[in-house]
Amino acid sequence: MHTFLVLLHVLAAVFLIGPLVIAPMFGLRALRLGAADAVRDAARQTTLYGLLSLTVFAFGVLAVATEEDDYTFRSIWVNVSMTLYILALLLVLGVLAPSLGKAARLLSAPESVQVDPVDGELPQPEPAPTQPVPLAAQEPEVKGKLDALRGRIAASSGIVAVLIFVTTVLMVLKPFGD
Repeated sequence: MHTFLVLLHVLAAVFLIGPLVIAPMFGLRALRLGAADAVRDAARQTTLYGLLSLTVFAFGVLAVATEEDDYTFRSIWVNVSMTLYILALLLVLGVLAPSLGKAARLLSAPESVQVDPVDGELPQPEPAPTQPVPLAAQEPEVKGKLDALRGRIAASSGIVAVLIFVTTVLMVLKPFGD
């Protein structure tokens, strides 16, 4: 049973944690290109894979619970790995995905409609642009907000990637003994 649970843990990690680490990077590229829909998709995927990654955690907990000889919940590497994963998940769901969503909303927000001061009538709405507006060509105020979000997304996705990397190394090497 233990071997089967470890297999499920590893397979779930490959198919769920891998996309969780990569999706924000696609979001950053889409943000640079001004593609609001692609940034929104990256936000959804990041949230989805973040939540689905809980299955990896669950399989890992079950694998440790069924192990009899090599490691237990008292093993330092197990506790550190679990803590790093929880920190990564909190960062994904608390900072990364919301920042991607906010960037998508900023990219797709229509210009504010103002009343013409001469005749008091609303101007005719302009058709929505068919092409995305690259980050460099955004209005200065919007560009400033998007640049701040881009920095937050890049930093948090980098930290998540490092946390996942260290967690993987700990699980493979199993340092610190029991």
